[in-house]
Amino acid sequence: MKTKKYLMLIVAAITALSLTALVGCGGSADPEQQVKDAIAAEFDPVKNMSDDFISSLEDEGAFEGLDEMGVDGKEFATALFGGFDYAIGAVEIADDGKSATAEVTLTCKDIAGIVNNLEDKIFDGVDFNELLSMSEDEITQWAADRVMEILNDADVVEQDPITLTLVNDGGTWEMDDNAEATLSKALGLDGLM
Repeated sequence: MKTKKYLMLIVAAITALSLTALVGCGGSADPEQQVKDAIAAEFDPVKNMSDDFISSLEDEGAFEGLDEMGVDGKEFATALFGGFDYAIGAVEIADDGKSATAEVTLTCKDIAGIVNNLEDKIFDGVDFNELLSMSEDEITQWAADRVMEILNDADVVEQDPITLTLVNDGGTWEMDDNAEATLSKALGLDGLM
């Protein structure tokens, strides 16, 4: 069965989110606002399911193989990231103005919980005699439909706040090298990758 392929697709989609560079907007002279704008520039496309965000997932190969299972990549992303939100808390700029920390609270589906419980949930209440009578194509479609149902039904939960560190590189705020690990840990992916 292709359940493991779905697990990898989920992880790949989240990884694509956490690997993208966080680049700030230069619209405000206030460094604290510039940091907030930089974070918003990263997370708003996910929250709004922008075409650019979907394209970045496609570029990372997150949807690879979904079409073979009859699943639309945008529908998959919408199911996975549905309900995503964030709140920026305290921002502290270092005295030298070269770095900053920002407390961010993510609200999203419990990706680690979905991945860890997918196999149990996919077969919950299944009539195995009926499943055994299906063709391989029918089983593939059944599994795809079931995974999408599980993703769509997953609860959206507020995660514990995380602290992101940003660096000022010539007037542009960017996430530091530890941001990927921080986001992966916050989403519960550090043990899955």
